[in-house]
Amino acid sequence: MSSELLEAEVALRLGDENRAAQLYEAARVDADSPAALARVQLGLGRLALRRDEIAESIELLEEAIRSGELAPGDASAAANALGRGYVMQSRYDEAFAIFDRFLDGARVRGDRFDEVRFSVLLANAY
Repeated sequence: MSSELLEAEVALRLGDENRAAQLYEAARVDADSPAALARVQLGLGRLALRRDEIAESIELLEEAIRSGELAPGDASAAANALGRGYVMQSRYDEAFAIFDRFLDGARVRGDRFDEVRFSVLLANAY
């Protein structure tokens, strides 16, 4: 993981959105693999969701998930944010589908945390 990407994630968690945006953009330029680019898209998507830039967030998160390059934990974080974005746009069928898909995946992996996470997200979406 690049230092910009790590710093961007820390800045986002600390609420420094402007710094996170700068660092994610630098990490996008320096991305040396599809996996690195997917992580940048995840971060930028979460940042856009925080800024109520829902359409942009959805686009970035869909690309990150579609790439197939995210580790399971990152893919779950992307699905969580993507589903929330869908709900914010009243795109409930798409939210149900993403939450249900990741709930099924969690059951297959035996990941109890994600199983609970996506069960709650699915219930809240309903």
